[in-house]
Amino acid sequence: MLLSLIGVASVLLPLYLQTVLGVSPLVAGLIMLPGGLLFGILGRPVGALFDRRGARPLVVPGAALMASGLGLFSITGTGTPLSAIVVFHLVLMSGMSLMLTPLMAEALGSLPDKLYSHGSASLSAVQQVAGAMGTALFVSIAALGSATDELSPDAAGLHVAFATAGAIGLLTLLLSLLVGHRYAQAR
Repeated sequence: MLLSLIGVASVLLPLYLQTVLGVSPLVAGLIMLPGGLLFGILGRPVGALFDRRGARPLVVPGAALMASGLGLFSITGTGTPLSAIVVFHLVLMSGMSLMLTPLMAEALGSLPDKLYSHGSASLSAVQQVAGAMGTALFVSIAALGSATDELSPDAAGLHVAFATAGAIGLLTLLLSLLVGHRYAQAR
């Protein structure tokens, strides 16, 4: 579920920026740059926190941030300032960063050593398939939603897609409460 939501940040947001707000591809990329940088920068500290605390203390707040970011995108419109979009994207990407590393490490850490390579390959395949399916799903939802508004079809369709992603984000938040309390053993 989390992996399918990555398509929201990587596909729907640039579509929104370019078709609804009318910015150039360069400006759209620059708007998304801070979120991508934050995602990369948080990788190491999140990994260190996972080693000390386990997955749950990171995944639950991460899911809350992700759901909040998606919810914020669902209220965007043709007049949303670009600075607000940057902030919404930062919220979304910080939540994704708090979730992705711990969940992947938890999943692979539960495997015996002899199965680790198989688990890693399987996880990579699932990431690719889920990302593609999520992208296809949300673009299809945006296309269907665009038929609901004659004045601004792109804005209406993307609003429906973002609202759907927000609902899935809330479901992800509820599911994150099921992540165990396993703490890393002292080395």
